[in-house]
Amino acid sequence: MGYMCIKNHSRECFACGDCQSDRECECPECGKEAETIYISDINNEILGCENCITEKDAYEVLNEES
Repeated sequence: MGYMCIKNHSRECFACGDCQSDRECECPECGKEAETIYISDINNEILGCENCITEKDAYEVLNEES
């Protein structure tokens, strides 16, 4: 998979000393290999990754609830 800075959630090196090269990054929710992990801005909880999160139009979701 290549280089991933766990501390800064980036492929760019910030010289933080927490380098994780050639390590597969797995989603803690679904366990699949992930490029992106989504984290809630509200409570900083991990929501999932591109494999287990679905993007939907907000208008459609709000209308489904009605």
